[in-house]
Amino acid sequence: MSENSTKDRKKVAKYILICAFIFILQLIYSILRYHVFFTSAFDLGIYIRKISHYGAKRIAFLGHSEPILLLILPLYELFPYAETLLILQALSVALSGLIFYKFANEILKNRDISFGLMLLYFLNPFLLGLIRYDFHPVSLALPFIFLTAYYLEKRKYKKALIASLFILSVKEDAGIALVSLGSYYLLKSNNFSLKVTIKKGLKLRFKREEWPLIILTLLGILWILLSIFILIPHYSARRHYGYTNRYSNPLSYLPEKIAYILLHGVFVGFIPYTFPPNIFLFGVPMLENLLSSRIYQIAIGYQYQYMVVPLLFIATTYAIKIKKLDWESIKKIILTSLLISVLFSPLIPPYGIEEYFPILYKDPRFPIPSEHDRMLKNVIDIISVTNLTVLPQPTIYPHMANRKETYLFYNQTNPPDILLLDPYIPLYCIQKDDTWCYDVHYFFELFNISKKYKLYTFKGIEIYVRYDKVNSDNIQKLLAKIRQVTSKN
Repeated sequence: MSENSTKDRKKVAKYILICAFIFILQLIYSILRYHVFFTSAFDLGIYIRKISHYGAKRIAFLGHSEPILLLILPLYELFPYAETLLILQALSVALSGLIFYKFANEILKNRDISFGLMLLYFLNPFLLGLIRYDFHPVSLALPFIFLTAYYLEKRKYKKALIASLFILSVKEDAGIALVSLGSYYLLKSNNFSLKVTIKKGLKLRFKREEWPLIILTLLGILWILLSIFILIPHYSARRHYGYTNRYSNPLSYLPEKIAYILLHGVFVGFIPYTFPPNIFLFGVPMLENLLSSRIYQIAIGYQYQYMVVPLLFIATTYAIKIKKLDWESIKKIILTSLLISVLFSPLIPPYGIEEYFPILYKDPRFPIPSEHDRMLKNVIDIISVTNLTVLPQPTIYPHMANRKETYLFYNQTNPPDILLLDPYIPLYCIQKDDTWCYDVHYFFELFNISKKYKLYTFKGIEIYVRYDKVNSDNIQKLLAKIRQVTSKN
């Protein structure tokens, strides 16, 4: 074995260890968020509920097209815990970084630059939004986006198409990633000449190796149309796709949207912006977010950049190659972008910068469980073993979502036996008019249910019991157990 080969192996081993370290840190953070009640019904609670209690077809297509949940289902049945989903998500992010490193090194043939880009990717604030904000199946697309690009670069089109199917399985809009990759590599095969590519398209005179790229693009379009107009409406009670209202006012938040474009550029040193054809890679998924009338779709700290970030890093890699940038010329750019990424990280507690950037969302503090958090968890455990119907506030809901008797919304026809509220646990709202920006007090105002429930308070934890249930044996036993547990704290 040569000396260079040994050094390369040591470098790769070091990079794997760094990935493992980042995976552990991200995993610890996301699990701590869960245990301090920073997660919410929307969306961790919803996914726990879907996987726990819905049939296979409803899991895959209720609300969104997410057939990848069917692959998660057997694992969740073995380990029915919120942590299972959070581990999968952190593992996907870590694995995507390794695959990106492999892709970048294949293109650049430079381990130093590839490693620098991998670090930049791992610390990208928009990417870290996936870790900060609950669990979402879209996070599982990350390794497959890079894997598809890797196989397209190697011209292993069958493997690229197989990898692309996993991308599609995470959500109905994931077809945009296939459209972006297919169109970019088609343009690349024609030396990035749009004119030549369009002429070929009009005459349908593509090379044999270009047809898989056409198929990839069409597959992405087909998936979007099939999901929005057939699959999701079929399994929806409303019989239509319910998210078109998110684009009712595309001109809203214009200053924030300009900041969004600039920050995406800053976090990669504006490198991909220097090569105009790269717009075919990240332009469409970025446009999907820019046209939204809700600010959280362009915010740091949420899941909506799951296509933009990996496609931007693929574009960055090609821009470095095309511009013939070496390590010395790019080192300062990468280090500067790394520093700025850390400053904007959604995983760092608030320190003032978010006041100047309304699209930056952070947790109110570092998620270290308190005595109150542990007491609340004990109360939840006591309630969970009963067969009483419960409506918890959104940030408590994920801890009770496995129960069939847990309500997500107030049911006027069959009101819940108990309402569980803890004013010490923060609510997570992005816009005040969002439907999930509520607590139990909201229901008191909306349905005037104060006449129907009696309040019991246990060291800040509020339990509302229906008046017609107050004197029942199971309620009295429940209250006695809770009183005993909370008195010890």
